[in-house]
Amino acid sequence: MINKYYTLSEDQSVLGYVTIPTEWLVMFILTYFIRRTLTQFFVAQSQAEKTQEALTQILDNLPDAVLML
Repeated sequence: MINKYYTLSEDQSVLGYVTIPTEWLVMFILTYFIRRTLTQFFVAQSQAEKTQEALTQILDNLPDAVLML
């Protein structure tokens, strides 16, 4: 991006001042959404593991006669 900024001609200078911040903004937004998605995945996985452990504990506490049905 630095090369793009320095190689702009006089006619394109205004376009460069708009393009470069726009590219930075797009990179920031993409990084934010990727981070948010990965965080949501981690939280969902943690909750699923807790649910699995709770279900296993419930099934372990049931008598064998109930499990046979």
